[in-house]
Amino acid sequence: MSTPFDRDPPVSPSTRAQHLSASAVLDRMKEVYEVDSDTALADALHTTRQNISKWRSRNSIPYTEAVAASYMRNVSIDYILTGRGARDQKQGTAQELDVQLLRAILLSLLAFDRIKIIGGDTIAELNEMAKAIAFQYKRAAEAAQHLQQTDGLNAEAARAVAVAATELISSDGTLFGPRLDPVDRSAGD
Repeated sequence: MSTPFDRDPPVSPSTRAQHLSASAVLDRMKEVYEVDSDTALADALHTTRQNISKWRSRNSIPYTEAVAASYMRNVSIDYILTGRGARDQKQGTAQELDVQLLRAILLSLLAFDRIKIIGGDTIAELNEMAKAIAFQYKRAAEAAQHLQQTDGLNAEAARAVAVAATELISSDGTLFGPRLDPVDRSAGD
């Protein structure tokens, strides 16, 4: 299996690591959001300056925020994560998420106990989750794009409508199961 790095001109492993570091990703996100400080980036990401600092010091790439930046700013996720490829997304096509990248993200979340898999084959479950997320993401992105092109909504309003529609669709149990109740009612039984 070849990777994007196999197709590119040879570069040293240290150069690759620099491009894939959390600091480099955060710097590209600053570029994407057109801000010049970590404080301004934190504001754009609706997080704290301390979180930005933690991501840098721990070399922890904020994948969720990177995907959101890609979607909100119509910038290639490959560019944000690796610095390679075209910066801007092609207009007129909905962005598709890479299932293998999603699986890797889910594995990292599982490793840090941010998600749990109950029963069954963990790898198979993660693969199915990644496919379902990629499918739903593409549907939502296409809906947002359609709203922009046919109804004249701006990108932010179209995204908000697509998010609301996705929450409604997934909450009826058709794909992800019923929405979880934050209150554990079994404790009193």
